[in-house]
Amino acid sequence: MKRTWVLVANKAGARLFERKGLHELHLVEKFDHPEGTLKEGDLNSDRSGTFGFQAIVREDQSVNHENELFANDLTNYLEKGRTDHRFDDFILIAGPGFNGVVKSKLNKQLEKLLFKNIVKEISLEDEKRICDLSNQ
Repeated sequence: MKRTWVLVANKAGARLFERKGLHELHLVEKFDHPEGTLKEGDLNSDRSGTFGFQAIVREDQSVNHENELFANDLTNYLEKGRTDHRFDDFILIAGPGFNGVVKSKLNKQLEKLLFKNIVKEISLEDEKRICDLSNQ
């Protein structure tokens, strides 16, 4: 039987499930990333104040950096699962602001195993809704 993992993620956290048939998910791992909800000032609270356009650019850079670090953590976990032969393919479900970040961190081997990519923010949905969406 084919083993499919379903990664449901946003910048503040993720849940990784293994699909059991078409109508059941089993939680493999939960990832918390509270830094994903922080503002730039919270991420760099020891810096002196900056105002104007430069402050906006720095905030975007800090937030993007945090998103990339978390996406790296997620794809590293997937890569470990791949090399340990824990799954055969996977489904990525993430909102538009984070989906591309995760996809950009996939290596060639993981790209080949990406069965389905769903750009939708459903990280707070229950397992039944996630299962239904992953079956569409």
